[in-house]
Amino acid sequence: MRRLLCPAVWLGALALACAACTPPTEQENNPDLPLLTALTLDGQAADNERVLLFSVDFRDADRDLAAGDFAPLINGAPAVQNALPLAPVFLRSGLAADARAGRMQFELEIAIPDDDPPRAGSTFTVGILAHDGAGHASNQPQVTLEISY
Repeated sequence: MRRLLCPAVWLGALALACAACTPPTEQENNPDLPLLTALTLDGQAADNERVLLFSVDFRDADRDLAAGDFAPLINGAPAVQNALPLAPVFLRSGLAADARAGRMQFELEIAIPDDDPPRAGSTFTVGILAHDGAGHASNQPQVTLEISY
C-alpha cells in the first residue's frame, strides 16, 4: 500500500485485483478502440494536498485520442459535469497529437468536506473514461484509495 504524507489527509493506493482474473475487455481485443492501462496515483500537488496527480498509459491505433475527451470518475461516476478535452492533456504530457501510445498525466481535485470528513479507513475509487476523436469509448481503469488521518 502506498501512503502519501500531507498535513490533513493521507491517501494511499490499495492493491488492485489481479488483471489476469478478469476476461479481456473489448478494448483489449480490438486495437481500433482506445485502451487505457496502468492508472497510477503519482502523488499530490506540492501546493494543494487535495489535488491528486495521476498518470495512465494508452494505446490508440487510429491515433485520434488527442482529438477526443475524458472524464475522471469517482466511485464509477463522472467527477466533472462535462468531459474534458484531451488535447491539453497530451500537450502537458509532452505527447504528439497523433501519438499511437504513451503515458498521459492529469490532475484531480478531491473535495473533502471540512465539516463532515469521511472516516479514516474509508475507501473510494478513481478511474478514467476516454473517447477518441471518432467517439470510441475506452475501458475504465481504476485505482482504489484509502483515507487516513
